[in-house]
Amino acid sequence: MDKLQQLIELIAKEWAVISQAPVTFLSAAVMVGFLVWLALRSAFELRIANLESTIKLKDETLDNYRAKLDGATPEEAQKRIAAMERQIQALHDPRRLNEDQEATLAQALREWHGYSIKVTRDVSSGETAGVQGQVRRLFERCGWRVEHYAAMGVGGGDKLRGLILLVHPEPRPAFEHAVIEAFRAANVPFDLIVNRSEADVPQLIFTDM
Repeated sequence: MDKLQQLIELIAKEWAVISQAPVTFLSAAVMVGFLVWLALRSAFELRIANLESTIKLKDETLDNYRAKLDGATPEEAQKRIAAMERQIQALHDPRRLNEDQEATLAQALREWHGYSIKVTRDVSSGETAGVQGQVRRLFERCGWRVEHYAAMGVGGGDKLRGLILLVHPEPRPAFEHAVIEAFRAANVPFDLIVNRSEADVPQLIFTDM
């Protein structure tokens, strides 16, 4: 509204000049209006073209997704994506447990929720971070209290490599027997070392193979 008022005031001030050359003024006004119209039209056409291009790209992306999912439901698609992620992860981290191993361990460990365990990895190993994190989260999901560490020189030398389980001497607690049997049932190879004092909790150590 302010701009319109300013335009009216400007025309009123310049009316004397305009009235002496109305044709020239109208021609100039028409020309200016035409140029403004051309500029706006060009801007809108460019914007419309960009929007159409964006919509086309989204449609093509959706079509590609539909083709790859082959009509799967969102739940089925999520399972497929999770399976592909696990396959990719396995290529980079061959030490990780597979689905069957995880399920077997979880079934046994849930019965002993509330107990404590340490999960440690050799920080000098490039292969152990993924599997240590996987096993730590597995124990936590099963209700265990988990301490986790990364340390240098925690392996067992040349003779003990891979997974080492440190436990109490016999008669050891029943929950430790459960951990040992769970890893055996899951077919996860490990070496057993008896060196825990009474105050210690059992410990898993992941080292290079």
